[in-house]
Amino acid sequence: MVIDSPFGDRPAGGGGTDGHQKVMVRVAPGIGAGGHDKIRTGTGDQKVGLSLCDGYAQHAIARFVGQPQLELTGLHCHLGSQITSVKPYLAAVRRMVGLMARLHDQHGLIPSELDLGGGHAIAYRRGEPALDLAALARRIRAVPAEACTAAGLSVPRLLVDPGRAIAGPAGIALHHVLAVKRTGPHLFVAVDGGMSDNSRPALYGVL
Repeated sequence: MVIDSPFGDRPAGGGGTDGHQKVMVRVAPGIGAGGHDKIRTGTGDQKVGLSLCDGYAQHAIARFVGQPQLELTGLHCHLGSQITSVKPYLAAVRRMVGLMARLHDQHGLIPSELDLGGGHAIAYRRGEPALDLAALARRIRAVPAEACTAAGLSVPRLLVDPGRAIAGPAGIALHHVLAVKRTGPHLFVAVDGGMSDNSRPALYGVL
């Protein structure tokens, strides 16, 4: 289970072998990253994730610390989509490790997993920037170890979601052009694909 917002829980796995429900808390670490402001999900004003900046994440964790049926296994965050730089991930790691240190000091909790989500940018067109996954892998191993050592914590198991980095290059969306309409300086093209296929580009011009 991932506790990710005031709107409720999203199931993501079963309970433990001892009958406890394993829980990860989705944190909004206050980092804006991604190709468009509509898809930057790491900021504190998002509908998903518990804000780290205003203390809501710490408050939520404190509420279920005393619940014997729940077992906190880790922390989760997702910063956005089409992220081309390693830097936001490293900043998120440092903030999440800082939260882990506070949880350890206040509640004796030591989360064993740290999930950094996905959002890895790919090049949809020739020449577009993409995230260097090799560089991410190198830095994402080193920085958590350094931060955890400085905080006196054991290094958690790191999880990432490659997402479109695998699925995106595997194929293309192909549509037939059904009609073309010119209105003044604008060109409108009707295709046999609708909002179910192209909702984000149609609404705010982002892939």
